[in-house]
Amino acid sequence: MAGNVTLDDIIAEIYPELVEIFKLDYRDQILNPKTHILDLSYDALKVNVYRNTTQHLQAYDNAYEALKRVLDKTAKRKYASLEAVPAGYFSKPGFSYVYIDGSDNFRFIVANSFDALDTVVRNLSRDPDLAKTSFGTNTIVKDILNKKGVPSGSVTKTARRKVDIGHVATADEDPLTSPLELKIGDVLKFGEGTHNQQIVELARKALQDLYSIQVGAQYSFKNVAPEAIEATQRVLGKGYVVVTLHRQKLNNKFSVEEARIFRELKASIAKVLTGKNFPNLAGSNTIIEDVEQSILNALAPKKFKKPKKHVERKRTPKRIDIHATPQVKTKKITVKKQNAETASKEQSPVDLQSIINQMLFARIRANMGTGNRRDILNYRSGRLANSATVERVSISKQGMVTAFYSYMRNPYATFSQGGKQQYPRSRDPKLLIGKSIREIASQLMITKLRAVPL
Repeated sequence: MAGNVTLDDIIAEIYPELVEIFKLDYRDQILNPKTHILDLSYDALKVNVYRNTTQHLQAYDNAYEALKRVLDKTAKRKYASLEAVPAGYFSKPGFSYVYIDGSDNFRFIVANSFDALDTVVRNLSRDPDLAKTSFGTNTIVKDILNKKGVPSGSVTKTARRKVDIGHVATADEDPLTSPLELKIGDVLKFGEGTHNQQIVELARKALQDLYSIQVGAQYSFKNVAPEAIEATQRVLGKGYVVVTLHRQKLNNKFSVEEARIFRELKASIAKVLTGKNFPNLAGSNTIIEDVEQSILNALAPKKFKKPKKHVERKRTPKRIDIHATPQVKTKKITVKKQNAETASKEQSPVDLQSIINQMLFARIRANMGTGNRRDILNYRSGRLANSATVERVSISKQGMVTAFYSYMRNPYATFSQGGKQQYPRSRDPKLLIGKSIREIASQLMITKLRAVPL
């Protein structure tokens, strides 16, 4: 049923390699093992100030001074610059880090991995001198419930950091990157490698949207790029990542926007690859909700409303308001099942035609060869799959569904009976299209169907 279908499933029918890019964990597998630089410069951390009032700015100044004191007290290795660090220090096994104290605008912690850096930040946040500052911890108290779900009188206490390590995606410098930026970058390379200009353009737009959500934040590592990055590369090479600290609410806002950008990129790619109009814009159903609703219409048209007609509208990237509270809305969809006998008698021919046409391109593509198969047609330009269309559907009193379809006969009729390339007969496009329509019907619990070419 459509409730189990995802955008990844739709895209994998055509480009399974692209879905592998979607599924790769760029944080754990690509970024985390690299040397990390935590930008603790005054301007970089100032993004965490709640409001630009005298009171909040003074609180930030006090917290920043406390952070410097704790770093001076706890850092085992402290240097005025990266160039003073012993050669090969970051290549040794185990966790290692150094504190670079150049000035308020040149203050960093450099660790040989994300895990090492995370350990440093966790220990810093637990220091008593930072407890009441924005760099300390909050204590989360939760009631322990008994078997009846009633508070037992006991509680659990969990210390949670007020700030998290955050990646910074910018269009200017390689070290300032994020897992999503790397992922979209590989999608861009995939589009270039397959000469699919539409995927290239979609990936470029997604990158610009990603860069735009942090344009309001000023990061000192970017601002002092000439000397900082040049000096850093002399010591570390180019295989390092720059991160900073974001308060949890700000980090969550970035995460929500990044999830939206990635979701819309996949929906747009699915639309391009299938040749079907599957918008996934704000205020509209998602592609999966549309397919589910269409199936419900076909199975029981008297009980369910038809899907809303989408209207394309432009969307400008959302700039993060670091003072607002993030809100994430979710929607649960339930698909009611019916048996095959009931389904075959209560279908709407018009809705059924629409559903089959929405799914037909991807199904034909999946049933074609991917290389030099001689027994079946191979997918090359996509013209045949795009041309196949169910023109009308009829349903008899006995529940037999007949789908009348058309396709591009010139030049593909040459593979049908009587054509110059009719052998082997298994390459007949009518067999391919008919099989694909029947498979879609089977997904819709339709057991009696025949596909008739026009």
